Amino acid sequence: MWFWRNLPTAAAILALFATPALAQQGKVNGRLNLGEANVPPEAEVEVMLLDVSHSKVSSLLVSQKKFAAGSEVPINFTLTYDKAKIDATHDYAVFARIMLGGRTRFAAERKAPVITKGNSVNVEIPMRSVGRHSAMKP
Repeated sequence: MWFWRNLPTAAAILALFATPALAQQGKVNGRLNLGEANVPPEAEVEVMLLDVSHSKVSSLLVSQKKFAAGSEVPINFTLTYDKAKIDATHDYAVFARIMLGGRTRFAAERKAPVITKGNSVNVEIPMRSVGRHSAMKP
């Protein structure tokens, strides 16, 4: 009986703790532009948010998302990240690649700057083919 009577209070307390975590999520929305090329729907897309502030050190991974390419070209994505990991004085960029059979078939032509220093959270990333099997057709 005590549980049911106090359920609304417990739910309110849980919501109070959950709300700040949700408020700390940021999003980068983007599109991978493949030009005239197509990829099989089972190809794997990997999108990474990187801290690229230090040229003498490898980029630091902030967030990553992997998903099946699907049949739509260009390929749209939303990458979530923890806002608490973002330092306004740092530089951030999105990099993407498309893999098939464990091999990279397409890669971003460049890292796309995002989030800080006046950069948008919406990006269009031109992709280039990599290797012999450059323009995949389904």
